[in-house]
Amino acid sequence: MGEYVKMMPGVGIKKEGGVAVSAGVVAFKESGGRVKVLVVRGIAGEHPDLGFYGLPKGLVHEGEADEEAAARDTREETGFRTRVGEYVGSTRYENEFGPKEARYFLAEFAGGKRGKPDGEFVWTGWVPVATALRGLTYKSDREILQKALDKLG
Repeated sequence: MGEYVKMMPGVGIKKEGGVAVSAGVVAFKESGGRVKVLVVRGIAGEHPDLGFYGLPKGLVHEGEADEEAAARDTREETGFRTRVGEYVGSTRYENEFGPKEARYFLAEFAGGKRGKPDGEFVWTGWVPVATALRGLTYKSDREILQKALDKLG
């Protein structure tokens, strides 16, 4: 399982071996005869003047399964509901809070509409897969997207 550390008032955050755990989705939907993937545009990162493009993810809270956290955080960040499925893979990195592991799951669009940016992101939406493969800022996100595509066949 893992330990839970209070990082926000009243919310325990999952840590395993001192590494904070987050969960996210590689969510797909068909639109206009094209398959699209859900992406977020953040306001920080390696390119503070441009922001970054990534896959939606967030910290796993106490009492949540990774899949539940992935669905919750995607809904909070984007306004879209997803059906979370099979595990795709994970990435590890460090940020200002220390080491993190992001676990990703396949997901499909299940409803909702784009929400208002929450301060962490300035835009969320569906883009063609080819655009995402070229445009995601981090190589690790592009690799996770490719793994998800490979699983889908």
